[in-house]
Amino acid sequence: MKSEKKIKKMIYNGFGFPVVLNDVAAKMVLGNLEPVINYKTLGAEVIEALCQKATPLTGNQVKFIRQYFELSLRDFAELFGLSHPAIIKWENHGDDFAEISPATEKTLRLEAVFRLGLKAKDFYQVYSDLKDIASKLQKSEVIHEGPLKLAI
Repeated sequence: MKSEKKIKKMIYNGFGFPVVLNDVAAKMVLGNLEPVINYKTLGAEVIEALCQKATPLTGNQVKFIRQYFELSLRDFAELFGLSHPAIIKWENHGDDFAEISPATEKTLRLEAVFRLGLKAKDFYQVYSDLKDIASKLQKSEVIHEGPLKLAI
């Protein structure tokens, strides 16, 4: 077994989109450098970061959120009063913005942070921040962004 080493900046693509991990322990696994992390904890941090970002969610990010909470297409769609083909359409956007209406995207993000179990104060902060983000989502102010950045 090879020893771990500290990596200053690592791009992790295991969630379906790039996430930059800073100062992470890593080791070689089957010829690939893999982070030594708790993936469930990292997943929760990624969800929280996705819910607070100032640009729309991509199809892959929507899919990650749905799968993280172990929801079927049908169950996920029912949360928003939609049909499962609508969710498939969002997810099929891949790395491009999912083209979700701003009100539905705000609801999706709030549902995700609620399911994470954030304390009321933290939940309210996300809700307040989303008021500003929702206005940007309605306008054409968004540009494509780089990888999601996390310090772990």
